[in-house]
Formats: sequence, structure tokens, C-alpha cells
Amino acid sequence: DWEQQYMDICRSKCADPKLGLPVAAFEELVDDETGGTCFCSDEELRSIRRRFESQRPCPPEPQAQLAPRATSPHGSLSAPALAGRQPGNAGEAARPPQHQSAISLPIRRPSRVELLQSIFRLCDADGDRKLNRAELEVFARLAGYAGSAKDWLNAFSR
Repeated sequence: DWEQQYMDICRSKCADPKLGLPVAAFEELVDDETGGTCFCSDEELRSIRRRFESQRPCPPEPQAQLAPRATSPHGSLSAPALAGRQPGNAGEAARPPQHQSAISLPIRRPSRVELLQSIFRLCDADGDRKLNRAELEVFARLAGYAGSAKDWLNAFSR
């Protein structure tokens, strides 16, 4: 079962299964090109990260807030009220500029290490900097593992 597979993965990476798989061991696992089942190319890692992010629940809607007070108790405009106004237009709300020239910056793809670390953080639901059995299984499923726990164990132990 998956529990046994997780234990075997931890042992193979000298990690205590009770504590979880640290990021360095996770990186070794996913970087292993020697025929292990966990190797992922950079493109596969980008795809895993996109799928993970698309499956995360949306954050809850913020609670309705009261509009900021327009004046302080002393009669002057308060800081929250001033924040939405442009200088020189005391009574008008700020308007977005009609046209802004966009600066085109080259899009930098994250390095492999950055991809691995971001996926690790996404999987590390409890934030303890280690992947427990359930957290590592999330990665395995997103990486495309669709077999049974026994199949994973057989493939991993080759």
C-alpha cells in the first residue's frame, strides 16, 4: 500500500518517515535519472505546478468591510480616504490613466531548483518543511502516477 511505499522512499533517502521527506531528499528523488519512477523533466515540473495551482481551492471571499471614513474626528481627511484620491483633486476619486506605456520585460522561466522548491512548498500543506505520506502522494498523483499503491512500490523498488 501507499504507506509502505512512503516508508521505502524515506528509507532510500535516509529520511525518518515519522518526520517526513525534507526538500533536499525530494529534490534527489525527482532528479534521479537512473531509472527511478520519480524523475520529472522541467516541462513536467511546470505542468505539475500548473495542475496543483489549478486544483487548489480559491481563497475565501473577504468579509464585507465598511467604507473608510472620509474625515477624521478632527474634520480633516483621513489617510484611508486620501489613499484613493489624486493630489490636487480634493473631491474627486482617483481615476486610472487613460494610456500607460507598457514596458516589455523578458519572461524568465524559473530554474529547475526553483520549480522543485515551489512544488515542494505547494505540497507541504502543514508547512513543516517535510513531506509526509499524504503530501508526497499528492505529488505522485500530480506527476501522473495512476496505478495502485502496490504498482508504485514495485516500480520504485527497481
